[in-house]
Amino acid sequence: MTNLISKQCEYALRILVHLVNQPDEGLITSHQIATDLKIPQHYAAKTLHVLTGHHYLLTRRGRGGGYTINPAARHTDVLEIIKTLDGPEFMSVCLAGCLESCQDPDCPLLVGWNPVRQSMLKTLHNMHLSDFSVPDTQGLTHPLSTTHFS
Repeated sequence: MTNLISKQCEYALRILVHLVNQPDEGLITSHQIATDLKIPQHYAAKTLHVLTGHHYLLTRRGRGGGYTINPAARHTDVLEIIKTLDGPEFMSVCLAGCLESCQDPDCPLLVGWNPVRQSMLKTLHNMHLSDFSVPDTQGLTHPLSTTHFS
């Protein structure tokens, strides 16, 4: 079975969760983000560029520069982020490889997969970046910022 999301989408979600838990006044360099999340520097830089292009992040170049979460992005749902990065076809096939519109009564997974798929889509739509913001009273990071999805 293939991964549900791409590696870049995984990195993007980890970066967003990490940044949503940073102090509002601070900018974090791409190097620091890559180090904190154990993401290869090249992939972190590329993913940060993509996230900035989609207005999920704000950036400032030069000395003292770095990245921070765009306040407007805090209310973005996770499904929107995934579809923005991986395309609108996310979760549009059943496990047997049929298209979303598959109504083949002979498809052995149709009855079981569609309700699961719909539940996952609804859950991701109802989860917002702000939901991953946890008070950092003891220097802890959110578990998803270091979790690998694949």
